[in-house]
Amino acid sequence: MKNYRGNFLLSAMLIATMVAGGGAYALFLTSDKAAPSLRKPVADSNSALPDSANRTAHARQGAVRSYDVFEFGALDPGQAVVVRRLNASEEVAGGARTPKTSHRAFLFNRGGREEVAVKRLTDFSTSFGINDLSEVVGAFNGDRSLKPFRWTRRHGDQELPTLPGDTGGSALAINGQGEAAGYSTGANGIKAVWWTRAGAIKALPGLDGATTTEGSAINNRGDIAGKSGSAGRIRAVFWPTKSGILDLGALPADTESEATALNNNRDVVGISSGANGARAVLWPAGGVLQNLGVLAEGNDSRARDVNSSREIVGLSNSASGSRAFIWTAAAGMQDLNTMIAVPGLVLTEALGITDRGQILAVGQDASEEAAGHGHATGEHSHTDELPIRVILLTPSR
Repeated sequence: MKNYRGNFLLSAMLIATMVAGGGAYALFLTSDKAAPSLRKPVADSNSALPDSANRTAHARQGAVRSYDVFEFGALDPGQAVVVRRLNASEEVAGGARTPKTSHRAFLFNRGGREEVAVKRLTDFSTSFGINDLSEVVGAFNGDRSLKPFRWTRRHGDQELPTLPGDTGGSALAINGQGEAAGYSTGANGIKAVWWTRAGAIKALPGLDGATTTEGSAINNRGDIAGKSGSAGRIRAVFWPTKSGILDLGALPADTESEATALNNNRDVVGISSGANGARAVLWPAGGVLQNLGVLAEGNDSRARDVNSSREIVGLSNSASGSRAFIWTAAAGMQDLNTMIAVPGLVLTEALGITDRGQILAVGQDASEEAAGHGHATGEHSHTDELPIRVILLTPSR
């Protein structure tokens, strides 16, 4: 484990693209408890510009930022590493193969790595979500398929049920009340579900004709975000307080989208994709769908998390390869590598951000990236990097 004190100051950044119109819809909230409604958004004056043009059109002076760097450790990609979420106690949920070849769920913290013990005889377990009470959710190999679980230090692991007739499932996220979101799967497809703190399972509706529906994120209000649809037509969706379903839409000309995270203010982030690749996007509560753009000379980006200040993190490709980013309304999309002072470290993806502004990222040695082991922009299984460095970024005082 290593600590690095950040002292690199950054200014004069470019704001990302904001796109509306076409098939995209905005999420409007009329009061703190009101259900959202769908309205056709009004396109902003720059919505027709490509990413590069918007970077020029929206150039602004960004806030000065730098980060102190703590390295949890470096992992061999042969361990099939999964790194997912960060909580307010600086704990990271994930999983990796052990020396005995079985794959185990784990937590990283400043003291090292802690196994999330699933007591069943299984060759695979991984953790996907963690809340600020250090409660973890994930999946393990059951008799026939993956099974969802919840784990606490006090009570150990609890197998969560699947829907009647289904054979498997996975818990992907957990909120501060201990409610979890994920999916249940069987002969009739993949269905979004949520679990109460007591462990009871509840089904969530899907879009008409959907064969795949998943709940990917849940906030402390009980709102859930995820995806629903069928092959070639997957859409980002939102379940306000676990009821109804809203199609959040996609950017103009895009055919698919996916929600990956949301905050307690009902801001949702994720991905919009089509023939021209993928873009990190924001569905702000009470606003219009925004294209967050790409880093310089990039053509693909993905948003992974958002905090209560609407700070968004993710990854974008660029002229230098895949890079971790932070996006703010004031400064747009910024490369996190420009905000740290650690020679030889390249941050390739940012996976989580807390309300305090701490960021979970993964990276690699610059020499390894130059040798062709760069992180491909896409879903993050972390199987190609050498080595995988798990990083905590804390805003410098």
